[in-house]
Amino acid sequence: MKRILRLFGLGTLLATLSGCFQVSTVVRVNQDGSGTIEERMLVSKKLVAQLNEFMHAFAEEGTEPPKPMELFEPEKLRQAAKGMGEEVSFTGAKKLDTDEFEGYAAEYAFADINRLRLNQKSSPPLPSAKTEDKSPALMFSFTKGTKGNPATLVVRQQDAQAASPAPNTAPPATASSPEQAAKPGATPADPQIKALEDMFNGLRISMAVEVNGTITKTNATYHDASRVTVIDLDWERLSGASDKLAGLGASGGDISVAEARKILKDIPGIKVDLNDELRVEFTGK
Repeated sequence: MKRILRLFGLGTLLATLSGCFQVSTVVRVNQDGSGTIEERMLVSKKLVAQLNEFMHAFAEEGTEPPKPMELFEPEKLRQAAKGMGEEVSFTGAKKLDTDEFEGYAAEYAFADINRLRLNQKSSPPLPSAKTEDKSPALMFSFTKGTKGNPATLVVRQQDAQAASPAPNTAPPATASSPEQAAKPGATPADPQIKALEDMFNGLRISMAVEVNGTITKTNATYHDASRVTVIDLDWERLSGASDKLAGLGASGGDISVAEARKILKDIPGIKVDLNDELRVEFTGK
């Protein structure tokens, strides 16, 4: 349970540091344990423009002006495969561009999900990001199905040595904090609150596992058809539930999985699997 609470803290930290972005990862698994990883990253064009202005403003005099920030860098995406485990290969990518966001969609292939390891470091960081990755990693254990028996996939979250502090260690919220800004009744005219709301607007992080077949049994907190959700955080829907999240964080992890499920069920905009081991049994199509 404490692992889940640290994940909340990490997600909040990433949002604060990285501004408005959308990241989704879908791991697709076949009957033989092979599969693909589809990763999409979108960053607000406003944030990109602000970072470019920042780099220009702090560039040393007499030096060559810094190059504009570029999110779509195929070579870096190709190199990212090395951090995902053995026998993971980069199969392609394309640039994404919308009215408000820019970014990329990339795809990787793996031969054996038992050798796959996913964490924040697997994805290329934003340009000029210097922070050390201390996030938990997702590990996978797969057993092939036999005649009359389904294939079994287990997803484990490995503890990080230096994970982010649990939410109950955070300082009390102030008038300029994201928590306070999200509360109903916060003064919209306050420029600091408005700036925070703008910064978090559009934030979404999701990770899911999809099997190439039919799920016959699972302990997943959230599953639909052939897909189970590891995490799905949508700030626009979540922003009105800061009081409930504060109550969950204040527990310090001393609540049961059943109690946590009950709290999270009433909070729109967030889905987090609460199992230390997420198990999925499935048969082929």
